[in-house]
Amino acid sequence: MRLRISNLLCIIITFTLFLSNTVRVSGTFNVPQSMIFDNMYANYIFSYRTDVYLSYFNYSKISTDQYNVTWKLEEENNTVISSWIEESESRLISNSTGPLAFNEGTHAKLWIFTNLSQRILVTINGDGDHSFRVIGDLILKHSGIGNLEVWVLENLNYTGTYVLYEKRTGILVDGEFQSSNSNYTLHLIETNIFTYYQSKPREISGYNIFYLIISLTVITGILMKKKQRK
Repeated sequence: MRLRISNLLCIIITFTLFLSNTVRVSGTFNVPQSMIFDNMYANYIFSYRTDVYLSYFNYSKISTDQYNVTWKLEEENNTVISSWIEESESRLISNSTGPLAFNEGTHAKLWIFTNLSQRILVTINGDGDHSFRVIGDLILKHSGIGNLEVWVLENLNYTGTYVLYEKRTGILVDGEFQSSNSNYTLHLIETNIFTYYQSKPREISGYNIFYLIISLTVITGILMKKKQRK
């Protein structure tokens, strides 16, 4: 059975419409980076000298590009809470309050943009922004999360100290933050951020079903006409 070129084009167009309206969800990060912060949490082990504490970061949406961030540090017999506002379009920090407050107008510590620049600014408590540069990447085997591809950044203010940021989300995985009056580390132990790019099967919406029906109807009509002509 031979199909005319016009009929073949009709089939191609209808199937193209169907496929183009099908949501493809793969193992890659498939939402804008700014969307990951709404109700995001990230828990870390905070180490300072010989002391080790649990540290909790929580994000809540204020507006389209602003998020309120709280940092709770559970010290022995004491809980320290700080908060600030972060701009998702610029990483800028404002209205920072509490014992762990950052300088006004400095740049977020917990995440970086995924489209990397040559110089990346990251805030350090008491010092303001430090300059970091990418020196490489690696696959990190995280006991609680799995394998993570990370960028390795070196602190240019204190060479020999490094931080690791996950490639697809930009979130801090591990790092040493040295300043003129302190030196502490953060190690990620748990977060809900990675749910945004876990592999899922293809999803079909109502529009996709509509285009599928059109495709099948067109093909059926073509085949019926060919049969009637015989």
